[in-house]
Amino acid sequence: MKPIAMIAAFPPPITGQSLAADLLRGGLKAAGVPLFELDLSEPIGSRSVAGRILQLARLEFRLAVLCIRTRDLTVYLQLGHGKAALLRDLVFMATAAAFRRPCVAHVHGSGFRAALDALPAPLRHIERRLVSRLDAAVVLSESLRAMFGGIVPDDRIFVVDNGIDPAFVDMARQASPRVFSKDRFNVLFLSNFLKAKGFVTLLEAAAIADARRLPIHFDFVGAKIADQSVDIDDFIRREELSNVSVHPVVSGQNKHQAYRDADVFILPSEYEGQPLSILEAMFEALPVVTTRVGGIPEIFSEDETGVCYVSAHDPEQIVETLAALQADPDRRARMGMANLRIAEARFTPEKHIEAMLRILTH
Repeated sequence: MKPIAMIAAFPPPITGQSLAADLLRGGLKAAGVPLFELDLSEPIGSRSVAGRILQLARLEFRLAVLCIRTRDLTVYLQLGHGKAALLRDLVFMATAAAFRRPCVAHVHGSGFRAALDALPAPLRHIERRLVSRLDAAVVLSESLRAMFGGIVPDDRIFVVDNGIDPAFVDMARQASPRVFSKDRFNVLFLSNFLKAKGFVTLLEAAAIADARRLPIHFDFVGAKIADQSVDIDDFIRREELSNVSVHPVVSGQNKHQAYRDADVFILPSEYEGQPLSILEAMFEALPVVTTRVGGIPEIFSEDETGVCYVSAHDPEQIVETLAALQADPDRRARMGMANLRIAEARFTPEKHIEAMLRILTH
């Protein structure tokens, strides 16, 4: 097979993008694709600006060398969706174009076009020119094709669902059938603690539930991120919450257990692509409470039985939704099974890798 230079953020740290990159990397290697890995990741908050620039310069130099020395090379780029990331990616796309190497860009979020349109006019013009030369642009849902509308021809925009780590899927499949009851009600939030992921709104909902003495417990699992408007530990102490537990990032069996200990999964994000945590919850046969943003509605478009939609900024609505689910374990069981059917039909690792291989090796 033709070799691929894979420019992406690999774990650590653990994020939706890094997990997606890790899945694709494993699938390409298993398929026998010669792979050159150029790792964009950086420890959260631990690298200076100068250090980051040096890292990216080294990656750019390595890409140029690969383009010169490697026949039939295809460049795969995990495209960013912030101003700094767009400027970074501009250089990688320019290098691929200069050496006339096919370039496939993969966007795992929904903010790319907004960030592109916000660039100063000269940079925006250059970025649009380079994006228009992509051999393929991959997005997570039909609605997100619009991010490349008017820039990349429709026949070069591909929709590929996310896939889930095979080891995680195996653990979920081997687990005993889930039993829901009124005896407990644990709500799981599993994501980095970013305001855009809705963790502040969920903390406010937990405070309302605690004040009303509702039988709801909230488990927050993820990485604490500096420079957020609210520190989770300070909030819990200030509000004297007795219904919230905070856990670090988990993986493997510990992640599986976090889902098994939950009765509902919640992600009240302000914007999203196609969150892996929602897909993981679906494989674990959990009901989902989330927001109607980005590519999320298309996850459930064929059967919305398993999801409850809430506002990203309405803690009162979240509490009302959770209280209704707590009181109805039979409904939770039906929701979980509906989500499991969707997950098995669309989001297996095999389906994801097959689709990406078709695009990368066409």
